[in-house]
Amino acid sequence: MKNPFLLPALALGAALLALPARVGAHGTMIVPESRIHRCAFDGSIENHQDPACRAAVEAGGKQALYDWNGMRQASADGRHRELIPDGQLCSGGNPDFAGLALARDDWRTTPLVPAADGRFEFVFHATAPHATRDWQLYVTRDDRDLKQPLGWDDVDLFCTSGAVPLVTDAQGRQVYRIPCTVPARSGRHVIFAAWQRSDSPEAFYACSDVQMSGGVDLGWKQIGRVEAPSRLAARSKVTFRLFDENGADLEQITVKIKQG
Repeated sequence: MKNPFLLPALALGAALLALPARVGAHGTMIVPESRIHRCAFDGSIENHQDPACRAAVEAGGKQALYDWNGMRQASADGRHRELIPDGQLCSGGNPDFAGLALARDDWRTTPLVPAADGRFEFVFHATAPHATRDWQLYVTRDDRDLKQPLGWDDVDLFCTSGAVPLVTDAQGRQVYRIPCTVPARSGRHVIFAAWQRSDSPEAFYACSDVQMSGGVDLGWKQIGRVEAPSRLAARSKVTFRLFDENGADLEQITVKIKQG
């Protein structure tokens, strides 16, 4: 049985380029993958081939993608609606990230399939952990026009969570795992996340473009992008192998890295 979450992550993540760490940068959503994380790590920032990411660079510059973990408001203090104007949710109301808020219907999506009880575990990569006041997650409504700027009236708050433990994932990243009950939706949607610190008024934001089928997860867990430990040369071959609980080889998929 093919895992619909792990396989695309392998193909996209194996060609990862190591981007410079930024002082004062703090993280973004990786499950489902945020818009800015996908643009920063899936393709060349200097010569992006993805139309939406290329448009984001043209509108807001390349630096936003190098600063992929710093989309923030320094003095938010929970005042997200007050500080972030309609149309700017996906830039966190921060002009440095204006290109990420472009109203387009071709932002690439990640499947979002909750468990049978409606629960889904969101994962936020914390490059610089902070004490948490709360997490707020919003999802777009079914009738939203994808080509119109995303406003507050287009989203519903579906999850508020207090602090969750900081843990290390299988790839050595420090992450927060936020379990939420996801409302029934189908088709393309945007998940807007706000992380409010408790040790500072600073807050961080992320938009994740998702495809919601209305079905339920039958046991697979989405773990995010599979990252190569170093830059891989073009034409390298990477093989994904899936094993069952007894160590039997269930599936092998080989991906050839293209020039990019």
